[in-house]
Amino acid sequence: MENNTLLELVAKAQSGDRDALYQILNQFAPLVKKHSRSVGRSDREDLEQSIHEKLTEKILAYDRSRIPTLTEFIHTLEKEERE
Repeated sequence: MENNTLLELVAKAQSGDRDALYQILNQFAPLVKKHSRSVGRSDREDLEQSIHEKLTEKILAYDRSRIPTLTEFIHTLEKEERE
């Protein structure tokens, strides 16, 4: 298995690579499990499935072109500090 960054995996998933999508979902699996413990046992599987569906939807729709450069990010932080 390749060692891809999350953004690389998103790009691959958006290009139809199901393995990349599964890798992303697996990275978030511990967090999904943690939050599913907030409901009763009988509802956990349904909640986890709903979260995976929503994550898949968001991954496939994510606009990678809107990621700021480091300079843009720093300017945003500086602007927020002044406000």
